[in-house]
Amino acid sequence: MPINNLSLSENQVFHNTKIKVYPDGSTNITYCRQAIFKDSGTEIRENVREDVKAEVKAQRQETDELTLKREEQNEREKPARDRTSEMIRIHRDRVRDIVIMNDFTHFLTITFNPEEIDSFDVVTVRKKLSKWLHNQTVRKGLQYVLIPELHKSGRIHAHALINDVFKLVDSGKRTKSGKVIYNCPEWRYGFTTAIPLDDQKIRVANYVTKYITKGSDKIFGKYFWSSKNIQREPHVILTDTDFSAVNAEVFQPLAFNDNLQFKYESNFMYLADVPKCSLFAECKRKYPDRKYPPCNGCPNNLESALDECAMLATEMEDLLNE
Repeated sequence: MPINNLSLSENQVFHNTKIKVYPDGSTNITYCRQAIFKDSGTEIRENVREDVKAEVKAQRQETDELTLKREEQNEREKPARDRTSEMIRIHRDRVRDIVIMNDFTHFLTITFNPEEIDSFDVVTVRKKLSKWLHNQTVRKGLQYVLIPELHKSGRIHAHALINDVFKLVDSGKRTKSGKVIYNCPEWRYGFTTAIPLDDQKIRVANYVTKYITKGSDKIFGKYFWSSKNIQREPHVILTDTDFSAVNAEVFQPLAFNDNLQFKYESNFMYLADVPKCSLFAECKRKYPDRKYPPCNGCPNNLESALDECAMLATEMEDLLNE
């Protein structure tokens, strides 16, 4: 029996294009050669006959078995593919969404005092940090997204974006651009540094996602942690697009599956950042081909300030370990 009826009804549920629309009008679009994005507000028609559903299920099972055989063969032949890179891209996108959709006020770096906690021990660090974050969320309404990182010494520390719930104290240190570097007394198990954020959300998002790398190896079993009291996703539109007509690079995480190909387009707006940099017009005149944000030497470079903040915390940890 032909299964055209089910195919038509499935097309009402699955689409090949996912468009994320952010509050400032920026967009992030994912195209797939195959319709894989499910419309959660739509269900497959109930009038599809059960025998047709059974036939489709059998066909899918046969396809899955064939796919498994191909995957095993490709694993033996070690094809040029990188599923890890695709997973990293997905998790970076999730963190970027969280950063853009929430009003975080500070960039916080957390380290561990070796006299208090063995920061080489993942289990010990995870338990202590998880309990502290939970307590601060319940008691103070802490909102956060946190990414753990391994120091070159092998010790664990973490970087986080947080809302304004702590009584931060001036550390006496300043960034090169003059930003005050604060400490967070509520964290009693090591050293902390924190700097306030401007409303440059896209640049902050791009900065923190760099900590999600192949080397991070899901230190706590996940690439990142986040509190439950935050907004996670922007408005999403599902639609259908002619994949071949999209002028973008093709990414294929599985070498044997030509249908599982992706293309990406983004249109994040940096206009809100430009007025904050008095040197932008001059830099643009001198270096017309240079992309914004400015180079590392620029005193108004937010990324440099965040780097200085993070480095200060880890340097303090290093001094204690000497």
